[in-house]
Amino acid sequence: MRVVSWNMSGRKSDDAWRHLLDVLRPDVALLQEAAVSDTMRAELGGRLIWQPISNVKWGSAIVTTTPATHVEVELSTEWMDYVRLVAADAVVDSKSLRIVSVHPHHMAFDEELLPEHPELTPRLDGARSVWSCDVAYALARDLTAAAPAFVVGGDWNTARLFDRTMGYLEPGAGEAFFARANADGWHDCYHARHGREGRTWFRGKDNGYQLDHVFTDGVTGEAVKDCWIDERAAVDPRLSDHAPLIVDFEAS
Repeated sequence: MRVVSWNMSGRKSDDAWRHLLDVLRPDVALLQEAAVSDTMRAELGGRLIWQPISNVKWGSAIVTTTPATHVEVELSTEWMDYVRLVAADAVVDSKSLRIVSVHPHHMAFDEELLPEHPELTPRLDGARSVWSCDVAYALARDLTAAAPAFVVGGDWNTARLFDRTMGYLEPGAGEAFFARANADGWHDCYHARHGREGRTWFRGKDNGYQLDHVFTDGVTGEAVKDCWIDERAAVDPRLSDHAPLIVDFEAS
């Protein structure tokens, strides 16, 4: 089984879709800022589950090689604009999976919206703000809690060292995010494989970060055969300012 997570940068480009489908050839694709042309929508048919974002022409998406069932998330439009999440259930490579594609806003969550779902608004110890990535994590954790196996991935807009150079994040917020996921038993596919973060974000002279991460349950994580980053897609021909993150699993 191959899982690909990719922020497609909102470009309505069939070139990016062709690279995904013909070159990377995923069994499961977790997509963010995905814009879908009529041509691609017709080709993908029932394999595409797409959650639009208000006021833009792109959304979060899941594409599978087998039929998938959309899992409805009952949140207001305002909430979904901050967490940008879509979920589905599918049987892939004989494995029942809860699949979640996430793309939280890169800033703090709107405090006026917090009272609507206090159970989904965790505040890290000592933090002054509730960050959108933390809200997306809490929602994804709830969505996968009863699942026999899960894959959750996307552009989380955080990295272990992100807060050290991006001034709007509080010190330690990046490290704390991943420590919490580890404590909850989530398997961080790339970091577990390489013992470090890679680079999935390519924009001008900005610092390179791995903003895109794929997590699984512990048992599924044991089957990871390889995890790598397709930098060429972000450099030449620059299909996006994010590079796809690819996770290959041993056949079941």
